[in-house]
Amino acid sequence: MRERSVITYQWNLIYIVEWFSENLIYILGDDPFPLPVEGQHSLELLDNSFISELDNDSDFDEWFDIKQNWEFKHSWFLNRAGSFLPVVLFRRVNDEIEIAWSNGSTYSSHGVSFINPTGVKYISFRKFELIITNFIKDFLGNLMLTSKNKSDAIKFRQKIINLIK
Repeated sequence: MRERSVITYQWNLIYIVEWFSENLIYILGDDPFPLPVEGQHSLELLDNSFISELDNDSDFDEWFDIKQNWEFKHSWFLNRAGSFLPVVLFRRVNDEIEIAWSNGSTYSSHGVSFINPTGVKYISFRKFELIITNFIKDFLGNLMLTSKNKSDAIKFRQKIINLIK
């Protein structure tokens, strides 16, 4: 919501397509949370990984880099390219994909709030994979039909196809 009105997401989906294409291998694969913390879902794992007391700055930097690298592969947030895209995490848990989001204060300084600010849902691994790969393929098909710069569209399409093989 923004200014008391429900608005739909309007932005260039190319950034989301690119992010999913680059990171689907990590989401669908066995890429567990890399730090020795406990949590029932991604949000708890991230919350529990914020530590302030390590022996030295080098240890803190290493811990932070490990956590941030996992976040880059499992959350599209950093690939939002200036849009008001919510913080969403994707993680495989056995034969399901966990989709977790926490946006209680995300963009509050811009007057944006989310109708469902926090949550965790699970979807079948196969169903998620099918939905995302169909989304990517549909986007690429539409890109070729609507692009004004066919040369760039062809290059982008080939890059994405190579990533999702």
